[in-house]
Parts: sequence; C-alpha cells; structure tokens
Amino acid sequence: MRVITQPMPPTDLETTNRRELRKLELSIEAQPQSLGLLLAICDDRNLQAQLIEQYEAELQAAGIATYRTRLSHQRPSLKAALMELVEQEPALQTGDPAVVTVLNAGELLGVRLTAEKSEQEKFFFSLQWTRESLRQFNFPIVLWLPDDVATRLAQQAPDFWSWRSGVFEFSRSLSRTLSLAPMGCSRCRCMQLRTLPTPIIKSPLQNWSNRSWL
Repeated sequence: MRVITQPMPPTDLETTNRRELRKLELSIEAQPQSLGLLLAICDDRNLQAQLIEQYEAELQAAGIATYRTRLSHQRPSLKAALMELVEQEPALQTGDPAVVTVLNAGELLGVRLTAEKSEQEKFFFSLQWTRESLRQFNFPIVLWLPDDVATRLAQQAPDFWSWRSGVFEFSRSLSRTLSLAPMGCSRCRCMQLRTLPTPIIKSPLQNWSNRSWL
C-alpha cells in the first residue's frame, strides 16, 4: 500500500493562529494593569514557545513588561506561583503595565502515585477554591494549557473557568495522509478543534482535608 503525504494548505491554520495571537495581544493591551485570566490552549510545545516569544516581543515594544513563572510539582497552585513571582519581581507591585505567562500545567501528573491526589487534581482544586484571592494581582495572566488539561479544568474547576477573560486555541499544521488502498478502502483523517464541554462540578473535590498546597 502506497502512502502519499501531502502538506495541508499552510494558510488556514497559520491564519487562525495569527488571528488568535492578535486577539490575545489585544486582550492584554486593553487592560495591562488589571487582572485578566487568559487561557491559551496548545498541544505543541515548540509552537507554544514561538507564540510566547512573539507576543512578549510585541508587548514589550508597546511598553508592557513581560514575566514568566512555572507551576510547581510540589505545590501546584496558580496563586502560590504568582505570589512567589511578585516577591521576586518588585516591579509587579508598582501597578505598571505587565503580563505574566504561566507555564508547566501540561507537566503536572494526572495520575495518583503515592499521594492521595494527583498533581493535576490538586491544581484544579486550588484554582476552584482560591480564585477570589487572585484579585490581589493587578495584571493579566496567560495560563498555557494542553487541550486535554483545559477540558478537565473546565469540568473540575467550573467557577474558575467561568472567570476566564478569554480562551485562545492554537494548532500546528499537520500533514494530510491519504492511504491509497483498493477501491472502497481509502480513508482520510482530519483533526478538528474541539469545543470544551460545559463545566461539571465533581463533588469528590469538595471533600479534601489536606489543603496545605493551596
């Protein structure tokens, strides 16, 4: 069986990514001194890195300072990561235009090993129950998430999800593979961006006793 790989038309996804990136930049530029929860969804780490470098350069040129922080495996809390960054960067306490990019959500383990709850479960619980305390931060936050983590976040932290200021989806162009088999056996596969489901509250999250990582 012969397999012919044809590149997808580059304009479609590239145009979509440029449009989403511009929307993200405009959202930051509109309120660079106010809290904004901006969720950026991307499964490709290389593409993610390129997009971050691009919007940081654009924002810096517009007079908006850019910072990055990473979620901790030991304490997977958005609030904790931001508080640590603010302590390290006094400029974030002045109220000057700034944006913080939050990374590592895709690296949090989704399975339980020796701990009672997985790193992802702790992260979702923290987002759900410490969201009010995020009001202390006077800058927009760009939280990067793989698609599957974003889906679980919407389900397990519905109140946080309802606070989002925007969702921006980015995709890497894939190759379209056409399998040339006997007549009637040809198949064509394509990928479509999925709409995130309606948030569903999962009651087990409300029964945790150990919250030292919040």
